[in-house]
Order: sequence, then structure tokens, then C-alpha cells
Amino acid sequence: MRTKRCTALGLVLLLALAACQGTGRTARRNTDAAWHTPTEVQSMQLADAFARAEALTRRYGARNVLLVFDLDNTLLAMSTDVGSDQWFDWQRDLPKDDERRVAEDFPGLLRAQGVLFRLGTMRLTEPETAGRLRALQQRGCRTMVLTARGPETWPSTRRELDRHGLRFRDFAPGPAGGWTESYQPWDGARDVLYRDGVMLVAGQDKGRALKTLLTRVGARPLAVVFADDKQKNVDQFADDFTGRAPETWMYRYGGEDAAVKRFHANPAPAAEQWKLLEPCVKQLQAVFGETYSVSK
Repeated sequence: MRTKRCTALGLVLLLALAACQGTGRTARRNTDAAWHTPTEVQSMQLADAFARAEALTRRYGARNVLLVFDLDNTLLAMSTDVGSDQWFDWQRDLPKDDERRVAEDFPGLLRAQGVLFRLGTMRLTEPETAGRLRALQQRGCRTMVLTARGPETWPSTRRELDRHGLRFRDFAPGPAGGWTESYQPWDGARDVLYRDGVMLVAGQDKGRALKTLLTRVGARPLAVVFADDKQKNVDQFADDFTGRAPETWMYRYGGEDAAVKRFHANPAPAAEQWKLLEPCVKQLQAVFGETYSVSK
């Protein structure tokens, strides 16, 4: 009888010890997983970001992975030099007395860019993107766009995404369709818009904007993959997602670098394109009012 009691007691102690050891291992594993330093990759093809997202879905489950794309010069690029992302940066940095400026101030430049978005079209940076995106979405992976464009560009932004078969509405974090009204993501910030899986952050910190969105909708991905052509956006994203955050991979996409370099070597053709467009813009201004006011 005594032997049986000792045996039973020993079995209980062994089970309790095993349970404690198991809990300790799990706790350490969870603690380690909660603290991350983002990984940056320089990449010339979006296939690398897709491949990373696919690998992470096998580790965490598809619905726990969020794949985030920049828009301009990452998913899509303008079909003409005028109105392109590099054109905008060139215009922004021109001296105030440069006759090639299309507007007197930055708000005027934004209005000019808005006109060109409405008039122009965009092309895929890589023809395989739509198919790769659909395949990953069908597996259950969360996907969205995070662009520096402002809320006022939403109609032309959605038009071009739809035209190329890039749809995010049913695969993005938060309520289907997002919200029809813009909102202020933090005190002192400019308004942003989140619709159909596209977040337009009006030139603000993308990583911070995404974190506020995830908090707002109650989304807690275990891994995030971010692709953007601008190094400053990747650097900001790294700062925002260092620490107790999802496992984060950032791809500085360089697929359009050659086009950007060619533009800055000779922006004259874009200046000539603007001269041809300016009369049309003035006619639009006459019909639609100040929304189209971009001339000096």
C-alpha cells in the first residue's frame, strides 16, 4: 500500500515537473517571438517579397501574415515621365525661381499631381504581379497597399489598381471596404484614408500609420512583409516595427531605379510634356474651378 502511494506520488510530481518545464519553454519561445529587429533586403524584383510572405505563411499560418505594398514605382508606375514619382520629387526640389516649376508652392504641386493622376494611366512594374497576388490571397494571406498619396487621389488610385486586376478589399485587415471618410491617425497628423485595402497616408510616416491602423481594427499579424521603392520609407518602417512587434521583413524595391535615374539625367522631355498639357489643365480649371488650379 505504501509502495503504491509512493509510486502515485512520484508520478504526480513527474507530471507536474514536466508541465512546468513545458510552460517555461513556451513562455520563452513567446517572449522571443514578441521581440524583433526588422530585416531589410535590397531587391530588384517583387517576387522576393512574395516568396518571403509565402514562407511566413507556412510558419505562422496565412491569416497571420500581412503583405504590404507601396504603390508608385513599386506596384505601378506612371506611363509617362510627367506625373511620375520621380517627376514629383524633381519638381519639389526645384528652386523657387526655376521657370520649369509647374506651381508656386507645395499645395499647388499636389494639385498638379492630382490632375496628372486623373488624366494619366499607370503600368505594372512587373507583369506577373497580379497573378502572384491572387495566388497568395487565395491561400488566405492578408494584403494591402500603403501609399504616400493623399485621400483626394483615391478615385484615380482605385481606377488604376482595378484596371490592372490588383484588388485588396476582401483580403486586407479590418472591415471590408474600410471607411468612406478620412480620419486623423494621431494628434497633429494630416487626415488619412483607408478604403478597399488601400491606405493613403498623405506623405506621413508609413510605419506609424500602419501601426495605428492595425490597432484601430484590432489586427495582430505575427509577420509583416513591406515592399517600397523609397529608402526613407523603409528606414522609418524599421524604426516603427523594431521591438515588440511582428516579425518584419522590408524590401527596398529597385525595379524602377533605372527609369528614375534616366529621368533625373534628362528631365527636359517631362518639362515639354507639361507645356503640352498646360492648356488642357487650364481648360479643366475653367470648368471645374480651383480644384484644378495649378498655374503660377
